[in-house]
Amino acid sequence: MTSMAIRALVDETLRDERGRPCRMTGGEFPEENRASLSMRFDDGSWCSLEIEASRLDAATIDAVARGWARDPDYRAHFMTPGSHSFVGRDLLLPQDREHEEEERLMQAERLAARREALELVLARGEAATFEEYAALRSGSDEFSGRRLSRLRTDLGDLGEEVATLGAALSDKALASALRWCARGLPPLQAVRRAEVETEVERMAAEDRNSRWRR
Repeated sequence: MTSMAIRALVDETLRDERGRPCRMTGGEFPEENRASLSMRFDDGSWCSLEIEASRLDAATIDAVARGWARDPDYRAHFMTPGSHSFVGRDLLLPQDREHEEEERLMQAERLAARREALELVLARGEAATFEEYAALRSGSDEFSGRRLSRLRTDLGDLGEEVATLGAALSDKALASALRWCARGLPPLQAVRRAEVETEVERMAAEDRNSRWRR
């Protein structure tokens, strides 16, 4: 006796990445601990996926359906002519393209803000304020992981000038100054940025200690 689906998971027509209609159907078979999903296109191509799970949430079904319909790279994981694919509990879900685009836009905005802050400090020169130095951010770049010795070697004469101007800095702060010099700040401003960073860290530590004593 063939088990009946406990419910229809989905039965709708979607549009693929070219605007062509594709039919998505699916149901659950609890006695067999599986769910079945199928996608059929007007040109006769199709893919069928059996998932080892007694119940599937709507968000998973929606992601799979739209991934099959609109993302040819995702569809290619399952779709071969006449294929019948089986996927276990770790079902591969498509990447969220909209989320990826939002993340790219956010990264571009962050890069633009960092560039603008650096250009402001460069333009203001010796008149740049504590707050303007504190607003400088680098993110993770090619200089972030470089150690003090390599930074001094890479920067050559500029590195020696930074080291001379920043003789009172700790090794950590001097490395920061050298990184900022590598990113485009003149030696004096690079040392000033490291001094501001040290002061910001000191004030943050004092604030934490003050709150701990309360």
